[in-house]
Amino acid sequence: MDINKFYEGLDSHLHKLLQLFRLKRFEEVQDMTSLMESLDKDASNQRKRAAALQGLPWYMKENPSTLMKRCEPTDPGEDFIKGMVIGILLVVEDVKEPLPVSYNDVAIVIEEKIVMRHLGDVPNAFVNLMGLLYMLNLDYPKGSAPVHGNRV
Repeated sequence: MDINKFYEGLDSHLHKLLQLFRLKRFEEVQDMTSLMESLDKDASNQRKRAAALQGLPWYMKENPSTLMKRCEPTDPGEDFIKGMVIGILLVVEDVKEPLPVSYNDVAIVIEEKIVMRHLGDVPNAFVNLMGLLYMLNLDYPKGSAPVHGNRV
């Protein structure tokens, strides 16, 4: 997977995705409202990418907590990855901030094991996760809706 092509494709859809998120009513989803408010404070391109990727599950009426979990550096990470089949673990100082300025760690979890660490940010974690899913030919976890068939 060419990372530059991933970012080019994501960037070409950023404006429309974020516009859709704002047009759709998310009053009942406080996390989505907080995500958009955080983006209003600092709308750098990297934060727009993170907001678009984090907002997609809510837009698709999925539960994002099955894919992405947050913890603080002092929290025992194994508690947060317990039961996680496939996902991203974000280690941040303030778990209430939806778009932190920096991350202590960003890791990919597969079958309750951290398989990649120090990925830097959410967009980089997503592109690496997609690459791993493709290369390892993993099945989607039960309860997740696959795009085509039951394999990635």
